[in-house]
Amino acid sequence: MTDLNKHVKIDREIEIITVKNMKVKCIDNENRVDIIQNKIYDVISIDGVFFRIIDESEEDYMYPSEMFEIIEKGEVILTEKLHSRSK
Repeated sequence: MTDLNKHVKIDREIEIITVKNMKVKCIDNENRVDIIQNKIYDVISIDGVFFRIIDESEEDYMYPSEMFEIIEKGEVILTEKLHSRSK
């Protein structure tokens, strides 16, 4: 049987919002060691339902927004729309 997903191309638009001075508080770290419960983090960008933050590894990673409470909304400094096509 052939895997049909290999042959289907899906176009989707991705909106990435770069923010300045947005702060969130981790309310559920889902038992991860790279993010601390109740700690406040700076948000670098928003991609759909994910926040990109610099975590305890000092690298930027995307985390589900439901793990956080917004403390400061900050301001939008750039909005990019990208098109993604699956193979």
